[in-house]
Amino acid sequence: MNPPYEELFESSVAFEHENLTLDALTDVPTCKGVLLFADSDCQPIQLLQTANLRRTARTKLFHQNESVSKKTNISALTNKIYWQCCYNDFMTQTVYVQLAHILFGKRIDDWIHLSRPCFSVIETDSYLPYFDASNNPAISEKRIAYGLFPSRKAAAEFSKTLNSVFCLCQNPTLLKTGRESSCPYLQMMKCPKPCLDPTQKASYLNRCDKATEAANGHITPSLNALNQRMDKAAKAMDFEKASELKKQLDQLGNLKKRDYRWVHNLKNLSVLHVDRTFKKSIEGQRRRIQQYQWFKINAEAIYDLGDFTPTSWQDIDRFLEQNWTAGSTISFAGDTGKHLANLAFFLFRSKKSGVWIDCSDGIFGDQLYTEIENFLGEKLPAYSAKK
Repeated sequence: MNPPYEELFESSVAFEHENLTLDALTDVPTCKGVLLFADSDCQPIQLLQTANLRRTARTKLFHQNESVSKKTNISALTNKIYWQCCYNDFMTQTVYVQLAHILFGKRIDDWIHLSRPCFSVIETDSYLPYFDASNNPAISEKRIAYGLFPSRKAAAEFSKTLNSVFCLCQNPTLLKTGRESSCPYLQMMKCPKPCLDPTQKASYLNRCDKATEAANGHITPSLNALNQRMDKAAKAMDFEKASELKKQLDQLGNLKKRDYRWVHNLKNLSVLHVDRTFKKSIEGQRRRIQQYQWFKINAEAIYDLGDFTPTSWQDIDRFLEQNWTAGSTISFAGDTGKHLANLAFFLFRSKKSGVWIDCSDGIFGDQLYTEIENFLGEKLPAYSAKK
């Protein structure tokens, strides 16, 4: 049974090939969005993201034969075009992914090629908890997952750093074999052997708490403590110990690299995105005014927080004053991992469209004003003057 295309898309146009002209596509908008080409049996032929719906439709149906192309000519197969206006890159891809899941089901991997994100996780109810890289973003009372990372390598380095600096288990596979005494870290005296000495358990869990605190972004207290220990070792002429602590200082300091700028406990991850949307007719003005749209994205959902006019800065103040978790939910396709893969695709692009702000620790007016000023290329009233 075919999906109800009319319910999935904003509008459509049908035609017969012998009567097909450029005028038949006049009703197709010229904005960003998603196009579906379907045959006479309403079977999907091709689903596309495009910066200009009408131009892409005309190119696909009229101009493919004018030059040699490696792409399949779909003009002879198409009898109907469906479209969904999206206006900005994030919504276009989000809608595309959702529609691809509905239309192509099990063949979804042929249409979507997003790198599966990797996370750093810790199972706090384990006998000896430790950080490990994982593709599973599931969180619970006893399982903490951290992200987002630009690559699996970054997630693995993040986990390795925390395990090394806070002396957590770095060879957990041996715990399952019953051959803990053969652990190389134990033999090199790099570990206080909590797996063999039950009296070490409390101390181990205390280090685990400090590592989790550092993973949550509170690195400075641990850096200060390491620095004090390093100075103490140097004054005591224990240069080998001081050198080891310096190495740990450098390792922990690396968690401030840009690779980790979007890393949070997924339970707290919150991103604010602002980008262009439709143009609005304003009474008394000849030209339509460009509108901008607010989005909040976390690990569980995407929220449409409405639109605002860039000439009405009161909207920004109202946004800051309201409970900004409110808004209509935009459904996403697939599981949480695929949803976060879509978010990571935008966060780690070298050239991102719109404004992307980390609001996991709250939203700050000065930062928001500055980011929107940079995006619009206009100077806004000072935030302090608006209070």
